[in-house]
Amino acid sequence: MFAGTEGEGQNNLHGFRQDDDFYYLTGWREPGAALLIAPANADRAYLEELFLPGHNRSQERWTGPKLGTDNADVPRLTGIDRVEVLDKLRDELVRVLPSPAATVYTTENTTTSIPINWLRRANAFPNYTTFKDAHSVVAELRVIKDAGEIAL
Repeated sequence: MFAGTEGEGQNNLHGFRQDDDFYYLTGWREPGAALLIAPANADRAYLEELFLPGHNRSQERWTGPKLGTDNADVPRLTGIDRVEVLDKLRDELVRVLPSPAATVYTTENTTTSIPINWLRRANAFPNYTTFKDAHSVVAELRVIKDAGEIAL
């Protein structure tokens, strides 16, 4: 699942608002991140990993400084134990997706999505990958509120 992106440079007139589903799953308010969730299997435990974009100092001059993986407090601040730079997403997908077939849930339109197409060009997906819409799955989760969500 991918966070939205913000307008570039002086074109960022209206600020940034995070995608509802991405915010619900991560609590992350900054643009350009990605979330990978993989179920446990025989080879690994349940995996939840947040990928943050590297710093773009010229962009941050216009939009403000962003939290990055260079900050030691990132796992505590995000509530996600595994946080990596976005450049490592492709390698992590190759590692966790089963081969030769996989099902990937995403909120992206798989025919027009820039991040999905970037990952396809980088050969991140097995040959027989099926893409499914994650919106309905996340919507079911959002119906049930725990005490922490209610307090928030």
